[in-house]
Amino acid sequence: MQCAHCGEISADPDARFCEACGFSLRSPAATPVACAHLEIDAGGYCEACGLKVGAGGAKLDFALNAGADLAIVSDRGRRHTSNQDAGVVARREDGAVLLVVADGVSSSQNAAGASEAAVAACVHTFVSAIDMRKLPLADQARMIVEAAAQAVLDVARGAGVEGLDPPETTIVLVLAHEGHAGFAWVGDSRAYVLQAGATKPVTVDDSWAEQMISVGKMDRDTAMRDPRSHAILQCLGMGFDEIDFHICEAELPADSGLLLCSDGFWNYFETPELVAAAYAEAQAEGEAQDICRKLVARANSAGGRDNITVALLRPVR
Repeated sequence: MQCAHCGEISADPDARFCEACGFSLRSPAATPVACAHLEIDAGGYCEACGLKVGAGGAKLDFALNAGADLAIVSDRGRRHTSNQDAGVVARREDGAVLLVVADGVSSSQNAAGASEAAVAACVHTFVSAIDMRKLPLADQARMIVEAAAQAVLDVARGAGVEGLDPPETTIVLVLAHEGHAGFAWVGDSRAYVLQAGATKPVTVDDSWAEQMISVGKMDRDTAMRDPRSHAILQCLGMGFDEIDFHICEAELPADSGLLLCSDGFWNYFETPELVAAAYAEAQAEGEAQDICRKLVARANSAGGRDNITVALLRPVR
């Protein structure tokens, strides 16, 4: 049995955890989308995780599902030759669900490496940190996002680029269990709660535009039209003590769902009302992965000027 996280091969077919890294060997739904051992089919897709690889090994797009109600889809968009987004959806044996979207900051070195490391750390912590499961969901979300932050710093250290334009990424994650959800985010990737045709935003962007709006210097329309609107104020890859991790917990009614996305999606659906309308149209597709594909296609049709990622826990019908 081979570990999906580090590639170590276990001689014990009944082993539950990898002896090398501690990753669970019993959670196939928690495999990171950028897996360590690509098995590429004739179409250029990894048979293990669905990631598509282009010339030179560049990541193009990926899709992953953990059941009919839980999926993630990502696409490089129409103007990029690679995909610096990463993400995962996973379902733990106790019923807890994890969704993560990370958007590598393109102006930094190895942005794709940063987002992939962050996601891998999230999955590893979600699956393997057994004692963490006793904590409130907000505390669990904090532990997961802090592990992601440390993983991105480790990428910089490994490449010897600390302090020299190190790898950076945004992140948004949600851990849902038994009618509650814990959220964590840094940057401008977003999370929404879907319920009864409405879309409620959970996150607030760490962006220049939101700062101008919050201090009353600009109204939202003016701020979002400014060329500086998407400038990120903080992200993973900054010094650990410099990051203000946003953490919250909320009830998640039985008829509600969750949608996470990178700015490549919400650029075209900036308001909750537009997201709700797009979801209402796409939900006719049925299963979560089909809905995600429809939403990604909508963003591509609208311009696709950035990498696009959508993760979904579909509301119960």
